[in-house]
Amino acid sequence: MLNNHINNPCWCLGTCTTPITPVCSKGHCIRLGNILVRPEDSVGPCGKVGRVDFKCFDLTGCCGQEFNGVVIHNTNPEKLTVNSITKDYLEFTTTSEANPLDKITLTIKISCCSLADYAQITIFIKDLCDCITCPTGFTCNKCDKECIAIQEIGELILTQDPEYIAITDSGIKLN
Repeated sequence: MLNNHINNPCWCLGTCTTPITPVCSKGHCIRLGNILVRPEDSVGPCGKVGRVDFKCFDLTGCCGQEFNGVVIHNTNPEKLTVNSITKDYLEFTTTSEANPLDKITLTIKISCCSLADYAQITIFIKDLCDCITCPTGFTCNKCDKECIAIQEIGELILTQDPEYIAITDSGIKLN
């Protein structure tokens, strides 16, 4: 890993990119950026709670005034819900619809006083089964990383109904 934490305070989250904007004097603006939460820095699916730290955002313009954070867009609301947004972090919960390595992108707006800015936060779901080897006939459960027996699929039985099924030389044809 490159030792880039000197220039980028969000190095532990992955990549935090501050947009190029005119320099503003301290206390007169807020500047957000884009945060990437890599799978290894995230949480798994099925009700796991995670946090995204905002230490790389410049919120000095808020000067202790009322803070408002809102989700403008969530690319996969069925896979991840936002619990809260504070001046320090965003807290989220994954759902059972989420799968390992899914990518969810949130667009948020943070405002205080008459100042506002947008940020994009991309969160990948952690693969809890990474490096888990299950015995033959078992698979890793994405929710709790336990090895569970693979369910056998029952036999497919077709009964011939001349109206819907025809037997041909190349196999069965469904009408």
